[in-house]
Amino acid sequence: MKRFHTSLVVLLCITLYTHAQSSEVFTTHEGAIQGYDAVAYFTESKAVKGSKELTLMYAGESWSFASQENLNKFKTEPEKYAPQFGGYCAYGMSKVTKPRLTLKPGRL
Repeated sequence: MKRFHTSLVVLLCITLYTHAQSSEVFTTHEGAIQGYDAVAYFTESKAVKGSKELTLMYAGESWSFASQENLNKFKTEPEKYAPQFGGYCAYGMSKVTKPRLTLKPGRL
């Protein structure tokens, strides 16, 4: 019985550690959503790389924008422009994992 309790505690610790290490938003070294401008998906209907000079911290991550106008729009209504599920794959989220998405220019 003691072995069972020890195993349960170890499993709980691993689960909490893994959950604590996962970010709310998909992020790479380029920032949230791989450094792409989240607003441009709506205003230009395509993937546009953001500028390192135009960044904003939101949900604990750095977001890049192609223009000051897009940064201001995001700052005003981040829920409108931030990707659902934090940019993680919806199927993966349904399976309680967070596989990363591969963004392709010209595709939403």
